[in-house]
Amino acid sequence: MAETQTTGIKNADELITLAAAFGLTVTVETTDRETLTSYVVRFAIPVPVAYAGTELGRAIAGDTLTLLWTKSKKKGARGCLVDATVGSVVASRKVRTLREINAAIDTLGHSSAKYARDAAPLPEDVVDAPHAVFSDGHQVHAGIPAAHVRTVVKNRRFRGWTFHQDDQGAICIEGRRYVPVQPAAAEETPAPVADERQHVRITNDGPAEVIPTREALDEINAAMMQPEVKRTVKRMSASQSTAHIVYRDGRTVYLRPATPEDTFPAPAERPTDAELTGDIDAELSGYYAETFAAVADGSALPVRADMIRPGMDVIHAHMGETRTVATVTAYVGPGAPWVRPSWTFRSHDESTTGSTFPPEMHLMVTRASLDAVFGPAPVEDAAPAAPAAPAEAAPLFAALAAYEATMFCNGPRDLDDLARHLHAVSKAAPTAHHHEILEAEADVVEGAWEALRTATDVRARNAAHSKARDAVERARAVILEVAPRAHRMHGTDVPGTAEEIRAAAVAYNAVGGTPEELSAVETGTPQVRVRCSSDPRSGWNLTATITAGVDTPHGFLTAHPAVVVKFRRRDGREDAAVNARKVIGPLFRVSVPVEYDRSSRG
Repeated sequence: MAETQTTGIKNADELITLAAAFGLTVTVETTDRETLTSYVVRFAIPVPVAYAGTELGRAIAGDTLTLLWTKSKKKGARGCLVDATVGSVVASRKVRTLREINAAIDTLGHSSAKYARDAAPLPEDVVDAPHAVFSDGHQVHAGIPAAHVRTVVKNRRFRGWTFHQDDQGAICIEGRRYVPVQPAAAEETPAPVADERQHVRITNDGPAEVIPTREALDEINAAMMQPEVKRTVKRMSASQSTAHIVYRDGRTVYLRPATPEDTFPAPAERPTDAELTGDIDAELSGYYAETFAAVADGSALPVRADMIRPGMDVIHAHMGETRTVATVTAYVGPGAPWVRPSWTFRSHDESTTGSTFPPEMHLMVTRASLDAVFGPAPVEDAAPAAPAAPAEAAPLFAALAAYEATMFCNGPRDLDDLARHLHAVSKAAPTAHHHEILEAEADVVEGAWEALRTATDVRARNAAHSKARDAVERARAVILEVAPRAHRMHGTDVPGTAEEIRAAAVAYNAVGGTPEELSAVETGTPQVRVRCSSDPRSGWNLTATITAGVDTPHGFLTAHPAVVVKFRRRDGREDAAVNARKVIGPLFRVSVPVEYDRSSRG
């Protein structure tokens, strides 16, 4: 570890020592002048390797504390604190006293430890093989036991110090690497096959709990053979692996082998993210992303409790560690339903009993364990999802514009606009839909539009309006066949790359845009704009209007209907734009700039 820099000023060096104890990054810049020496001391959180280059990583790097100290060159002079600033990616504030500075360092230190634990590997992740130790690229040990490396990992996790595990399974700690040395393939022995048998345990005629067979047999053997347990048994009967045990404390336990109906069958297809997550609004998604770093970077997913299955790795809400689900007990009634998972055994000082959750409660499950339980995710369901090609994105945004046009058809001019939108959809849609779109366009132009234009009396106008309504309904049906989600803009449909945004802007404005605006799309700047405002009464209810588009000399050309997100203000000290960045910022999966704009009511 590099030697910590000092200033020679007592208070400054004490703060540097405190920050170093927390594992913070400390830099000292010294400027020597004629009459005094100035020191700029910066404290920052080390960014874990897993977060490097992500939005969360940039937010972590932006949390800093900067101090300016000066010391006169006169004999006996003392150091003086001139300025202290606590900064983040969205704001900064001044602190005046050493107590406030100590509190800021303490906050940075605890945040650093949390981020380090969230991103650091677990002791179980250490490869079970001897490790060679390299220091600055030179091997210093031929091999040390994996247990020693696990102890190193435990100690650094406990202290909240940053380290990571690379693709080869090596534990990387600053200039040192613990590299696993795999034995030759001929010497490898196959791992023992795990016992996957299961039993059902029913206590006092309550819900059936699925447990490992080994656990059930241990209970039966203990009740029959162990003296200290036999004294607690009033009576029991057992046959092979089935038992009925009546304990003296009033419990009646029935154990039997599990049947296929008792266990969770593997689904024929992997559930989609929407099926695993259920109904979840933007505010709750933002809270999960802000609380769990793994959710923010896409390596974990909020999963409903009633979708939890054995083998899933669940992230602990406070410790940030993961526990593997061993069994799941589900109770459907009478009364309020609940789900209770139990955890796999890790050590004697940890409980394997899980909490009881309502079915709609979300648990944070790692995507790696979801792949292990349900199989690999399809490409369109992976996180982050592979961006659609611009040509594939065009039909949706042309259909969104056309569906909007169906909502405002009151006269011949509106029907003419709808016909042009249908023509634009036919250009972007697959060939299989061309015939239906052209028929719907003919109904609008030759039928409804002509009838409205030539109607002379009340009866003819009523018949023309009826024909127009029928034509509009058919147009809507055809549009939804081309793009089933065109009835409403969803947040997951916001284009994420510059190419997608340009293609979407051209398709969405094919009818309403001018030739100059459409030609400027290629040279404009794609971006996402978030306009934030608060309600005029309490100010705690915020609204964010999200729009992707292209900034051109002719103005901002939107690429889709605006997405409106409502949520509660998190921090009353900050304006609407800063709150929106905190709540919905981690949800963005875009590679273009995101601008937050506060309205006059923010």
